[in-house]
Amino acid sequence: MNLCDMANKGIRTIALSQDLVTWAGGKHFNAGDKVNLVSNEDWRCNGEFIVADALNARFRNRGDIFMMDRKDNISCRATITKI
Repeated sequence: MNLCDMANKGIRTIALSQDLVTWAGGKHFNAGDKVNLVSNEDWRCNGEFIVADALNARFRNRGDIFMMDRKDNISCRATITKI
């Protein structure tokens, strides 16, 4: 899965912490699952994403949205649900 190719096609991807990802021992999401994020802090966090990866084991209850450009990085709290 090439994240840059996906982003160029308008597909938004997210990596989730291992406690959330089934293949890493978590309980909730699998690779390729479509998820919806809802945030009251920043509209750019809202929308549909595809679970593409798992974060390092040191992170818990966290997601990392892929951005093509580093200057676009943001931080926000959001609720995540499987579609």
